[in-house]
Amino acid sequence: GEALFITAATHRRLRFLGTPERRDAFDVLMLKCCRRFEVMRLAWVILADHYHVILKPETEEAAASWVRALHWDSAAA
Repeated sequence: GEALFITAATHRRLRFLGTPERRDAFDVLMLKCCRRFEVMRLAWVILADHYHVILKPETEEAAASWVRALHWDSAAA
């Protein structure tokens, strides 16, 4: 598939990712989702209230599943 640029913000742009520990945990979760859905992460930045990532998924469905899983799993954390 083609590379995709994705940006997403936290709920109400609250600073849920405002500590190094939370950003590290979110980074680990991103990588787990990449392995699960066979998505390559090319570049990324995780900030206190949002993130940007460039992904190269095998299929469009893999990209959609990656986003869904990342947001579902991070909301539950």
